[in-house]
Amino acid sequence: MRDAPQLRVGEEVAGARALNDLAMQLLTKAHDELRGVPPTPL
Repeated sequence: MRDAPQLRVGEEVAGARALNDLAMQLLTKAHDELRGVPPTPL
C-alpha cells in the first residue's frame, strides 16, 4: 500500500500529464488553423 506522499505525487503527475495533453491538443488545433491561412508578405 502506498503512503500519502507517494499517492499525492502520483496525483500530481497524473494532473501534469492531463494538462500537457490538453496543451498539445490546443497547439495542434492552432497549428492546423494557421496552416489554412495564406502567408502574409513581410
